[in-house]
Amino acid sequence: MQLNKPWLIFPGIAIGVFFLVLAIATKEVAPVNAQHQSSRLVEVVGLEQQAAAPIAVAYGRVEPKTSWEAVAEVTGSLVYRHPLLEEGRFLPKGTLLLKIDPLEYSLKLVQAEANLNASKTQLARLNQEETNLKVSLDIERQRALLVDEEYKRKQKLKAQNLISSSELENQKQNVLIQNNVVQELENALQLIPDDRRVAEAQLAVEEAKLEDAQRQLSKTEIVLPFDAKIAEVNIETEQVVNLQSVMVVAQKLDVMVADVQLSLNDMRHLVSSVQHYQNALGLPSIDELEFEASVSLVASGIEYRWPATVTRVAESVSVEQATVGMFLEVAQNIAEMDLAQQIPLTKGMYVQATIKGYPQQHYVVPERALHGSSIYLMDDQEKLRIIPITVLFRTEQGVAISGEISSGQKLILNDLIPAVEGMSLRLEDPTNA
Repeated sequence: MQLNKPWLIFPGIAIGVFFLVLAIATKEVAPVNAQHQSSRLVEVVGLEQQAAAPIAVAYGRVEPKTSWEAVAEVTGSLVYRHPLLEEGRFLPKGTLLLKIDPLEYSLKLVQAEANLNASKTQLARLNQEETNLKVSLDIERQRALLVDEEYKRKQKLKAQNLISSSELENQKQNVLIQNNVVQELENALQLIPDDRRVAEAQLAVEEAKLEDAQRQLSKTEIVLPFDAKIAEVNIETEQVVNLQSVMVVAQKLDVMVADVQLSLNDMRHLVSSVQHYQNALGLPSIDELEFEASVSLVASGIEYRWPATVTRVAESVSVEQATVGMFLEVAQNIAEMDLAQQIPLTKGMYVQATIKGYPQQHYVVPERALHGSSIYLMDDQEKLRIIPITVLFRTEQGVAISGEISSGQKLILNDLIPAVEGMSLRLEDPTNA
């Protein structure tokens, strides 16, 4: 016979409730620090000055420093064009690129040589004529003396009635004729210097014409003046070349120039980083400051970098963009360049220029410690202080700032949301880390 005893359950329940109440009543309660619960956990670092150099970043395009245009100085039909004269080709110095028909200019050269020889002959003939006239004049003067002595002798004979009057008159005529011969020779000699100046001037003209003919003939051949990359070709074989037309444009790639736009603020920081500078000639030159600079380009996810030299500043400032142009030169030797590892700078590349000034002592903080134009500090009472600052420039170490700050202050690195001036802060306990 089975007995139903539900009343045995209630004593068990009562005993369990009793022990539960006893455990709650006797439990130790941990003391609660209200201030600790309301303070914010922060990460801090001490503010200290360190040497930091301003770094300015600018962008612009690259152009070759030396660009050569083959401008036609003579006209004629093009009779030769180099088979490799094509846009984008690299050709060595001294390569004959084009040749214009030289026939007309060869004829001019031959004619100029003939005219020059004729002028030289004329001048030589004039010099010989002067020599001949001087000799003839000396002879005729001696003859004039003899004729004059004979005339005087006959005058004495006439006075003695030894000769007739007609004979004396004939001798007088001889004296006059001889004097006239001498006078003509003297007049001819006086004209020789003028004739010589005319002949010498004509000789100089013919020499100039010969030089011009030689120059024109040389201009029929277009020779590359340096190792270069061909940028443009505007002429074909058998085409008539017009005077002053641009036939070929070539670029010398040993020195490239990056024309970049730099903000006026960055320019000011770069210049202010220079401690002392005085040009001996009294004329400022930015290349003498020797800023460290480089030019870089990212292509297909790969960054290429070239060392550069700051050489000059543009003549004007862009008021709309508040920038100033700066020119950086990059030297490169394409012949020795490993094109698998480094690409050459070419015209039109859009590059980034990095210019580094000289280091000075500044407060430098991590980028994440900046909150707009303010930083967060923790004072000695572990309270939050929000300090306005001025960002000077950014460097590889961080951000250089200025403001009412001093060394040894505790800079808060993490963000506080919300950030209330005077709020309680606390550092992470190393024993609980």
